[in-house]
Amino acid sequence: MLKENESNIACNNLKSTCKENARLFKILSNPTRLEILCHLLIYKEVCVKNLSEFLGRRQPNVSQNLALLRNTGMVDFVRKDNRICYSLKDKKLIGILKILASEKLEEDDLLYSPSLREGG
Repeated sequence: MLKENESNIACNNLKSTCKENARLFKILSNPTRLEILCHLLIYKEVCVKNLSEFLGRRQPNVSQNLALLRNTGMVDFVRKDNRICYSLKDKKLIGILKILASEKLEEDDLLYSPSLREGG
């Protein structure tokens, strides 16, 4: 049985975890951002121009969503000449995306990387 102090600590940890997960799910609840993240899961690294084409959305809209994802630490970017390319950064997010997309991606054979299928 937990002592009162240990119980309070456990409760505070649970509250903190729930807040963090609620923030994550709030970000994932936007279809454009979720689609961006799924493309990054599949292709590992994608430039803004290509993401705009994949999504059929204007580049400023895609860039705005990528900025939010970057500011929350979910994606990382690298400059390549005059292009900016993005990749997934958050390991927890990668696991969640694999779960959310696994059935459809495997059905369409889009999870091409054995390491992605094996969780590596």
